[in-house]
Amino acid sequence: MKNRDFLLTKGKVIKLLRNNCFRIECDNGKIVNASVAARFRTPTGGRRAKLIIGDRVVLEVSLGDLEKGQIVSLVQN
Repeated sequence: MKNRDFLLTKGKVIKLLRNNCFRIECDNGKIVNASVAARFRTPTGGRRAKLIIGDRVVLEVSLGDLEKGQIVSLVQN
């Protein structure tokens, strides 16, 4: 079994911050600051999809600091 140092969770974008950072409200009510993961960006550095307030996303939340995470994908409706 692979040892992971992050949690996968879903949440909703509630605020856009500077430098490609976002404030996300997780489904359990926790607020997390998240950036866009490198694998979610294009080779030129742009994001594959524009994220706006209200979008549902999948996050990897660090177990070392539960207030930081990375957005890894959008949730498909």
